[in-house]
Amino acid sequence: MPVDFRNFGQSVFATTFFASNFQFWSESGYFDAPSEVKPLLHTWSLAVEEQYYIVFPVFLFLVHRYCASLLKQLIVLIAVASFALSVYSVVNHPSAAFYLAPTRAWELMLGAALAVGVVPELRSRGARNTASFTGIALIAWSVVMFSGQTAFPGASALVPCLGAALVIYAGINGSSLPGRLLSTGPIVFVGLISYSLYLWHWPLLVYAKYYLIRDLTTPEAVSILVASFFMSVFSYRFVELPFRRREGVFRKRGLFVSALTLMVGVMAVGAAIRVFDGYPGRLPSAARQYAAGADDRNPASAQCHTISPRRVRAEDLCRLGPDTGVKPEFIVWGDSHADALMPAFKMLADRFGTAGWFASYTGCPPLLGVSRVDLPPSHLCKEFNDAMIEVIRRNRIRKVVLVAQWSVYVAGWEQGGANLNRGTPNPYLRLGPGDNQASRQSSERAFADSLGRTVRLLADTGAEIWFVQEVPSAQYIVPSTLARATISGRPIKNYAPRLSDYVSRQEFIRKIVSNMKKVGNFNWISLADFLCGEEICDLSHDGKSLYHDSHHLSTYGARYVAPALLPIFGRQSRE
Repeated sequence: MPVDFRNFGQSVFATTFFASNFQFWSESGYFDAPSEVKPLLHTWSLAVEEQYYIVFPVFLFLVHRYCASLLKQLIVLIAVASFALSVYSVVNHPSAAFYLAPTRAWELMLGAALAVGVVPELRSRGARNTASFTGIALIAWSVVMFSGQTAFPGASALVPCLGAALVIYAGINGSSLPGRLLSTGPIVFVGLISYSLYLWHWPLLVYAKYYLIRDLTTPEAVSILVASFFMSVFSYRFVELPFRRREGVFRKRGLFVSALTLMVGVMAVGAAIRVFDGYPGRLPSAARQYAAGADDRNPASAQCHTISPRRVRAEDLCRLGPDTGVKPEFIVWGDSHADALMPAFKMLADRFGTAGWFASYTGCPPLLGVSRVDLPPSHLCKEFNDAMIEVIRRNRIRKVVLVAQWSVYVAGWEQGGANLNRGTPNPYLRLGPGDNQASRQSSERAFADSLGRTVRLLADTGAEIWFVQEVPSAQYIVPSTLARATISGRPIKNYAPRLSDYVSRQEFIRKIVSNMKKVGNFNWISLADFLCGEEICDLSHDGKSLYHDSHHLSTYGARYVAPALLPIFGRQSRE
């Protein structure tokens, strides 16, 4: 699809320039495409290695020239500083910690420390066996125990990295039993083709899932890995070995000039794909119209979404409706789902001449006294919400509209499909800094408590409270899925969310919200009632996508569901 092809072109350019880790770091935000549609995602680690190969020799040269006796100490110092930065960043800047070289340098420094003899060699076979078995156990423990919920790299990365270092360390001055097992022919052969295997496996998995528009079955995944193995053997035999030995076409004197020319050509192709937005004209018009939904986002998002608490307290909120100094009658308060729905509120406020304010903050439910256990203190959700209630009280706002993806804060991320956040810690809620539990049960308690507190405080101001239930979530990125289904002739309804799944996921929230009707002037609006039939929920209307990803409405989708919001403006829901 154009948006995926455009991003692919950019990653081709960055990969050729040894900078794909920076590229994927910049794409690791909440609204960016999931890893399943990035065929070159795995090259981030190669970029880190290339940056190491460029910088580390310069470091060695300078140390050798000016302070050769301090080499070991400097390597240890770099490793410790990098590890400390990694531990800090994995909490406060997790994407940067994962992708960037400064937080990964300590892993490479473990190998450098072994290479320059920072630790004395092991003399006895028993010590070598112990070190080797311990190393393998640490690696195995990581494979079995680590999951998508594991904060990484940080301290967690010490386990597999130390394990690998111990296995290498055990073989420096002799052999060990695990070392001899790892030196058998089949295992050595896998090691020889491992670079090619790394290059091949991920693109094949991505393209298979992209074509099928679903997760792979076990037989399909195994088939892909087998194909990766044979392609790796082929490229090892006919690319890697001849290049190293300077055989065949690699014997030519102009090899590196040709390679450089090829690199420049590939970079130019990648840049052209990016500049021309993935060449959307190559698609059939129906598919192109669906695919365009990926870029159909709230045009005011940059100005109105994730605004600072300071800006809220200064009443520098986005204006809806008449901009003639009229006092706002209503305020829309919420997370990114509120941001996605903003075009609907703007359209209705303009139509009925009703003035209002809008403010939203990403990943932040409009609930007082809570924060997310998975986010650092730099995520100012609690401060944003405190500022919002201040503004509402001060201005005696008549109507307060609460909009969020409520279920994700209670039940965690939905799994399956191409969920953007699959494999990341769940965004559970906590009531205060002392509440460090991270479970669905504790988050349910925090939600119920904070919603009750928020509703009571709003009721005390005399405001009408409008709770907008979230839209159904799809299992896949909707614009791309609809376009691909159209091209391949698959029924669109195959990818529609089931109403029964949605109702089941909302059960706890419905129960808590029902109790709120006893407090003040509390009202509830269900967007699902507008979007869903008896069995499935709509993803499109009139040939256009209602979503710009898997669970945020597109601008077109927001305006489509606007009739469901009419009661907020004192109108009939089908007016």
